[in-house]
Amino acid sequence: MGKVVLKRGLPQDVDAAVTVWRVASAARRDGRPPSPEREAQVRGSLGKPDAFLVVADAAGAIVGMAVGMPGLALDGVGPRRGWASHRRALVHLAGLRRARPVG
Repeated sequence: MGKVVLKRGLPQDVDAAVTVWRVASAARRDGRPPSPEREAQVRGSLGKPDAFLVVADAAGAIVGMAVGMPGLALDGVGPRRGWASHRRALVHLAGLRRARPVG
């Protein structure tokens, strides 16, 4: 396995990041894929202007993804707490990469 580089995700990385999420999610659920509604939620989160996507790139293949969003007051429904308060929303690695360090 080659070198893995972490980089800021770009709009063209979203489909690959969602694929990594979908495969990892199914693996955690005994092979059952996530629902189309859940995938739509994930895509919606990735598309928010204040979300930031980080992808793990191995020779041009996206093998991991993480997305973060600013923390919100009132259990996520209130105003933004500021950039000092972020919450990790999703972190997933593809297949064999799970047991290996990334970056």
